[in-house]
Order: sequence, then C-alpha cells, then structure tokens
Amino acid sequence: MKTLPYILFFVLLSFQGFTQNFADKKFYLIDSLDLTILNKTDQQLIDSCLTLYHKTKEDTSKIKHIEFIVEECLDDKIWPKYNRWIYTFVKQKLKTPQANVNKPFLLTSLAGALNNIGYYYDIQGDIPKALDFYKKSLIIKEQVGDKKGAANVMHNIGYIYLLQGNVTKALEIFRKNLKLNEEIGNKAGIGSALNNIGGVFKSQGDIPKALEYYHKSLKIRSEIGDKQGVSISLNNIGEIYRKQEDFSKALEYYQKSLVIQEDIGHKEGMATSLNNMGSVYIAKGEVEKALEFLHKSLKLYEEMGNKKGMAYPLTLIGEIYYNSGDDKNALEYYKKSLTIREEIGDKQGVAFGLNNIARVWLKQNKLADAQTYGLRSLALASEIGYPENIGNAAHLLSQVYEKQNQGIKALEMYKLFVQMKDSTNNEESKKATAQQQAKYEYEKQKAIDDAEHEKQL
Repeated sequence: MKTLPYILFFVLLSFQGFTQNFADKKFYLIDSLDLTILNKTDQQLIDSCLTLYHKTKEDTSKIKHIEFIVEECLDDKIWPKYNRWIYTFVKQKLKTPQANVNKPFLLTSLAGALNNIGYYYDIQGDIPKALDFYKKSLIIKEQVGDKKGAANVMHNIGYIYLLQGNVTKALEIFRKNLKLNEEIGNKAGIGSALNNIGGVFKSQGDIPKALEYYHKSLKIRSEIGDKQGVSISLNNIGEIYRKQEDFSKALEYYQKSLVIQEDIGHKEGMATSLNNMGSVYIAKGEVEKALEFLHKSLKLYEEMGNKKGMAYPLTLIGEIYYNSGDDKNALEYYKKSLTIREEIGDKQGVAFGLNNIARVWLKQNKLADAQTYGLRSLALASEIGYPENIGNAAHLLSQVYEKQNQGIKALEMYKLFVQMKDSTNNEESKKATAQQQAKYEYEKQKAIDDAEHEKQL
C-alpha cells in the first residue's frame, strides 16, 4: 500500500510528458502553473484571490490580492512565481507616473517582494543572494518608515549572520530588532527577537542566558496564541535538555513542538522536530526509531527543496552508520551533508562536518587525514567562536596527537576540550535550566489562578 502512490506518480509523470496542460495564463497570470500539483486549500486560495484581482480596476487592490497568495500559499513551487509577478508589476508601475496607486505603497510592496525573494534563496541554500535581497528590502522599508516590515527583515538578516558564524553582528541586529518591535508594540515580533537572542547565547555556550530569553519568548508567544512561535520556543528548550542529556525532558518538549507543527501544517517545523527527536533516540541507542524519524525528516526537507534542512538528518544518519561500524556509509552521509553546508556557507555546520569525517579517519587509523580535517574544523570553530565545535575538534586532535606520540600537544588539546565542555554543560548550567523551568511553570500557574480569581469576583 505504501509504495502504490509512488508507482502511480511515476506512471502519471511519464504519461503527462505528452498531455500535460498548464493553467490559463490570462487568468492565473504566471507561466507553467500545473494545477494538478496544487492541494485543495491552495487551489481555493489562488482561485478566490485571482477572481477578486480580475474584478478590481485599482492597482493597489490588485497587488494586495496577489500578496495574499504569496503570504498564505504553502507550496514553495507556487508562491515564488506570484512573488516574482509582484516584483515585476511593481517595478513597471514605479516607472509609470500616471499609475493609479501611491508611491509609498508601491515601495512597501517592492520591499516585501525583495524580502520574499531573499527568503526563497535562503531556503534554497544560496546564502549570499539571500542576504543581498534582504539588505535591499531593509533599505526600502527604513526609507518608507515601515517599522514592522523592517523588523521582520532584520530577523532574516540576523539569522544569516548567525549561520555564517558572525555572532557579534547577529546579536547586534537581533537587539535592534527587539527594540524596534518594542517601539511599535509588536508582541509577535518581540517573542521572535527574544528567541533569536537566546539562540545567540546558546551558540556561545551561555546556557543560563539562553534559557532566560527562550522562556521569555515562550511566555509572550503563549499569551498571544502564536502557535508556530510556541512550537519553536518549545523546540529550542528541548535542545537545551538534549545537550544536557536529560533525554526524557528533551523528548517531551520536541513532542509538544511536533504536535503543534502538525496541527498548523508547517512542514519545515515538522521536519525540524522529527530530526531532533531522531537525535535523542540515537543518544538513547534506539537505532530503528532514530532512523524512522530521521528519514521522515529528510523526506519533508527534500519535498520542500530545503537544502539547509537536509544537512541535519543526513549528518545524523551518518552518525548511526558510524556507531554501527559501517564507515563506508558513514562517510557517504557525512560528505553529502558537508557538501550542502559548504554550498550554503554554513560555517558552524562545516566545522561540525569536518570533525565528523575526521572521526572516521581516526577510527581507521589514518592519522594524517584525521589531523588535517581536525585542524580545519578547529580553525573554523575558533574563527566563529562556537564552544561546542571547538571542544569536539580539540577532543579529536588530542586523540590524534596521542597516537602520534606528541604528548604535549595531546595534553593541550585535551585541556581545551575540558574547558569548552565545562562552559556548555556544567552544573551551574543545569541548575539554571531547572530554575528557569520552575520559574516559567510558576508564572504560568499564577496567571491561571489570577484569571480564575477574577472570574469568581
């Protein structure tokens, strides 16, 4: 039963090579729109918006109807085409003095389209192009005084800086983002900014600070009913517990996150939660369960064409093969993941991937190769200042130097490993985790009690 849809898909595909009919461009506006790939929700969304588009004569309304498609359509093969349509349409109108729409509105729409193009390149893994379009969008949004829009673009730019290992820049722009959202009273934006700042502190190994910001974010997102935001915060707190090897707590948070993502139909969020749950099952030694979750995650990322996401389950599947002694398959998956991370400029991921490959060479006693990859990993991890990656590389190199009878170098690397490990997983961090959790639960219960008291009064 499970293989039948795939068999039908390939049969239909070979048949459609001769008979496929694309949607009428006069109504649907874009080229090569295959209606057969649309789900029912997206089909209804597009049809209703375009019906309104063709009825109106005002350019402002026309643009708004297409913008609604871009914002609400979940299909990554469809919404970018309508976004490109907006970009082209608005550029033409800006060159036409008699256009029946005001210039500030056109500029705001253009900035939105530029941001969405950046997002498309982002999920495709083309980080330089994504950053270029985000910056162009931010310039226009600041020019027209669109503070909420500017804050949203800042979020995207900060995330790329974090991905590139530029922690200082990331923290700087996330704090600007937080300040701007507080100025305009945008609670959803505040929750997002707090979460992002928590992510920066986590990458630096400052677990107490990370948890402080994660819980602040979770509280605000819960208050305003931001389901996707709550899911992200839950996932991040689960990640802290996983790092501290509290696997039952980690799974509890990941599962809560997954349920919400499934409820709202957010594929990327589902893939992330599935991937993270797979990593916990690896740590618990439950290999079959781990593979089940990781392949589900990989499949979702592949369906979305999300290269950045694909690297995560590929790495973890490689880890399973490594642990089982299958070095050939371990290297294959590690190298696939590393190639993607190099393509998209994910410096943290590259440092991690180099170290994984070095571990295989060390296991096979290919010390020269292990040393080369290990040193590259350490250099990159030190450049971007990620304690966990520095510790992993240092631990590997200490073993390499020991086998090479270089005792002093081995000791230096081992000391560095212990120093980095203590910074991210010490008793103080674990205590802070428990305190933040207790504080959050207390405040949540107090809010419920206060509400009940008000109701009784």
